[in-house]
Amino acid sequence: MSPPCAGAERNFRNALTSEVVVTFGDGPDMNPESAALQGYLRALGREVVLYCSSTTHLYTGPEYGMRRNLMLMHSADRTVTCLADLAEAVGFSRS
Repeated sequence: MSPPCAGAERNFRNALTSEVVVTFGDGPDMNPESAALQGYLRALGREVVLYCSSTTHLYTGPEYGMRRNLMLMHSADRTVTCLADLAEAVGFSRS
């Protein structure tokens, strides 16, 4: 039997060696593990696509009205809002 964190370690290694990583940002806020991974991968120069179909809107006044947390939006290379566009975003053509 493998250690309980073996799957997480394997996923982390796969993310580090992947050409493109897709993070999932739906819901009221992205889970902290995915947000940390997204920031870490961007710091390493990896390409990150943020999938976020959520209609969450953060508004605290005229200076800040956005769909999502600024750090998440600006640390992703690209944000995709529907699954139909995801394949193209990661480099697969629809032909």
